[in-house]
Amino acid sequence: MAFNPPDSATAREWLDGIFQEAFERGASDIFIDAMYDEDGEIVSISPELRIDGWNIKEPTLEGDRASQVIVMIKNDSEMGTSALNEPQEGRFPFEWKGSALAPVDKVEALDVRVTIFPIVGGEFISMRIPPSGSLPNLEDLGLSQYNYDRLMQLLSRPQGLIELAGPMGSGKTTTMYSVMKIIGGDRKSVVTVEDPKERTLDGARQMVINPRGGMTYAAVLKSLLRVVMDAMLIGEIRDQDTASAAVKFSTSGTKVLSSIHSGDPVSAIARTIDLSGAGVIAAMEAINGIMSQRLIRTLHAECKGQGCPVCDGSGVKGRMPVHEVLINSPEITEAMLRGASRGEVHKIAREQGMISFHEDADRLLESGQATRKQIEESIGFDTRQLGMPAVIDLAPSAADARAQQAQPSARRELTPEQQAAQRAAQEAASRGEIMIPEEVRGVQAAAPVPSTPAPTMPPPAPGSAVMPSSPRPPAPAAPSAPAPQQQRPAAQSQQVPSSQQQKAPQQPARLQPPGPVVPQQKQGTPPAAPKPAAQPASQANIGQPGLNWIPEEK
Repeated sequence: MAFNPPDSATAREWLDGIFQEAFERGASDIFIDAMYDEDGEIVSISPELRIDGWNIKEPTLEGDRASQVIVMIKNDSEMGTSALNEPQEGRFPFEWKGSALAPVDKVEALDVRVTIFPIVGGEFISMRIPPSGSLPNLEDLGLSQYNYDRLMQLLSRPQGLIELAGPMGSGKTTTMYSVMKIIGGDRKSVVTVEDPKERTLDGARQMVINPRGGMTYAAVLKSLLRVVMDAMLIGEIRDQDTASAAVKFSTSGTKVLSSIHSGDPVSAIARTIDLSGAGVIAAMEAINGIMSQRLIRTLHAECKGQGCPVCDGSGVKGRMPVHEVLINSPEITEAMLRGASRGEVHKIAREQGMISFHEDADRLLESGQATRKQIEESIGFDTRQLGMPAVIDLAPSAADARAQQAQPSARRELTPEQQAAQRAAQEAASRGEIMIPEEVRGVQAAAPVPSTPAPTMPPPAPGSAVMPSSPRPPAPAAPSAPAPQQQRPAAQSQQVPSSQQQKAPQQPARLQPPGPVVPQQKQGTPPAAPKPAAQPASQANIGQPGLNWIPEEK
């Protein structure tokens, strides 16, 4: 279903045709590579439509019409037509009247954002297409019931800042407008400040930023501080003006909704603090919570993922969202105030109910809407497949649990990098530098016994973690029927296997490398006091291939 206008089409007809193709096929962007000759003249343009996160190439246009199309885009966007070596930004209005494949209830006036910057051999033109059609309800966007309830908990608060976090093209704008439908109403005073206006929101007073006309974010937001309103939408927190205004409005009794480019909720909090310049206390007082969003490509239901002309033979059609919803709390605020790490704050949020992207995506995997490959293309590799509990992925999915039950004896092959990390850990363990469980260390070759006999050592003090070198106590017999071990969350500390525990249960025992390793001492010198055993590291950092090994504190 490629865009194929007739040869007799004018430059304006070609441009209108590529926009119609984009709307009908649900494209989010139109990309054009304009190539120049040695004299600086345009010789061809190659368009692409970005559909469901993929770039679909369209036929190349050559000759005079190619040059005319680029000139039209620059003129409509009020850009300089002769500026070839510098980036430019602009926008132009576009009226979408609908078509047979993409009907609309009424003519929609849309603002198309245009960005042009030079590339090797020409220019790159990016045209961002705003969403068209009726605004969907929040219930129809595909949120899981669990995350929907957590979002409603945030929206129930009378004031404060709620941020939608995610990269460009992750669906933040559509979700944000759907949320505003819930916040607003006939009896509410709602104001939006946007650049550009991407949708029409009934019942709201929408303001569009126009720096050339003096309508800057700083000027508009400063004037609105003296206006009574119930809710406010700031299109994007992108600089100090927008971030500081969001904090000020949120702490002065207004419910504020905005978007921010960030990878996860904790990073969004840190970025808001840095951009606002208001300090940690004021920013954390303003923030109610963060909802981070990604989009997962789903299988085409009509062809059941086999590929057909409608999905361009890819077997994929449409996308579904997954979320991480962080609700601010006194514990999270205290952690940010004392400068806790991202991992620590994320752990607190997890303990308070936030689920990870992969846990939210399990529902798509179990329902057959998406494959694991499609999920990992959008949100990365699921470390739960390797049994590696991470800060953001603690609980195994139901699909992984079923697979483990079906193949209880399967042994996972490690990658070369993981094998190298495991060998390095084993070498460190043989030198007594770290503590790792025996089942993680695996089978190790016995260390050679030193030829010089070791001096007789006194018995270890009560509670000591040092094992006597000779004689070595026999290993306890393994139980005949070991009980299945229930998986525990990674927030709890990992226990040392019972076969390796010492008689003194109050102190964690140091696991010795294979073979007797006894330090040499001079005659007449009293033996040094045994070093206290190191506390076991957290489960998230010990015994997992590819993770950092924590050395013992000296």
